[in-house]
Amino acid sequence: MPRSAWVLMVMVLTGLHAAWSFTLFHEWMDRQSHDWGCSGYLEDPGRGWLKLKGCELVVSEALLESEAGDFETLENRRKGLSTKLFDAPPKWAAVWLPITSGSVKGGPRAVLRSDAQDLVKWVNALEGASDAVRDRMWEAPVVLQRMSRPGQIEGFSEKPAADTLRRAYGSTASVNLYVIRPGAPEPMMHPSINILAGLFALGVVALFLNKLVKKEPDLELTPEQVTARNIVGKTRVELGELERLREEERAERRSKKG
Repeated sequence: MPRSAWVLMVMVLTGLHAAWSFTLFHEWMDRQSHDWGCSGYLEDPGRGWLKLKGCELVVSEALLESEAGDFETLENRRKGLSTKLFDAPPKWAAVWLPITSGSVKGGPRAVLRSDAQDLVKWVNALEGASDAVRDRMWEAPVVLQRMSRPGQIEGFSEKPAADTLRRAYGSTASVNLYVIRPGAPEPMMHPSINILAGLFALGVVALFLNKLVKKEPDLELTPEQVTARNIVGKTRVELGELERLREEERAERRSKKG
């Protein structure tokens, strides 16, 4: 392998390592939960893992999501009303709760999609209850009251599919609405360890390739350079012969003294 090819391969490997390091670091950043004040997030909501503090959930405007992907307002189901005909009593799977903050005005910019077991159980019990029982349940909706002021919301924020938004909020649904799904990112080792390991491996490969590099061929010598090389070579041979003779003389003198 000529040295120019070795240099090119090392440059390519270095570029690949840089691209891999950038991707690894970006993936690690995507898995980190970023702390937000509720007002700051609602002013400019975005995609990613987050932790929100200081939020309120507007339970009176909650939407119920069925297992079939249909939506209905909690207020309508409390009154036994519906905006569509269901073939069978719907089985609710999640509740969408608009997120608000006192300093942010206007319509909802983000909602929390909660499938908490106690909440889903409560709305399904409300669905199947008689009018009298439903009224009593609504007089003291402990589950809803507990959720109205969460200490912290942690989850993944993203824009839902357009058809999901239309089913949930109708044709006037804002395409800028974000939905937060509760949860926490999977832990991931800091990328610096893998990046350093990659650098070490790159160094090992570079050294291995260096051993495969062939010596560059000598340039063509001029006649004067050839003569000079021969003189130097001959001089080295003569000096070697002289040193051998001197060593023989020293050895002979030592043997006579002995």
